[in-house]
Amino acid sequence: MAIQHELELTFPTHTVTRPVLCEMGRSSGVVFNIISANVSQHRGRFHLLLIGEEAQIQAAEAFLREAGVTVEVLSSKPYRAALPVAPERQPSRPDEPRARKKLWITFIGEVRREPLTWEMAARYDVTFDIRQSSTGESVSIMAILLEGPESHVEGAIAFLRGHGAEVEPIEKTVLEG
Repeated sequence: MAIQHELELTFPTHTVTRPVLCEMGRSSGVVFNIISANVSQHRGRFHLLLIGEEAQIQAAEAFLREAGVTVEVLSSKPYRAALPVAPERQPSRPDEPRARKKLWITFIGEVRREPLTWEMAARYDVTFDIRQSSTGESVSIMAILLEGPESHVEGAIAFLRGHGAEVEPIEKTVLEG
């Protein structure tokens, strides 16, 4: 039976610059959606939804705790809708050059409620690391470091834009670290 956990996550300094959420999604197979995030270079606080079978949810929460993240379960309930299906992974070439892009991603309105970062990371061979973030009631802005094969980084950017997110390169060194 599928369940949904609503979590409050606190990332200490040593985990802020790691792609922990991306790694958690891949290792557990759980669907995640970032409801809100406030991230600085010293600390991160996330309000997150996890959706999956009970074993997947437990594996995801265990992964987070092992990574040093404080996990507080705010609610747990059965998930009555059909589980989102992980999209087919785009193929990549082993010899393809890798790319790193620092980006501002802005989610406005209802797009904030879609698990776009989960779907992007499932569809493309990329990792994302949220370096700064601020969320409000209708707008979320994230500074991320996106890495992977060049065609996958470009595909992930096109995917986000195609689903209504605004994506702009970061010109300053705000993400260094």
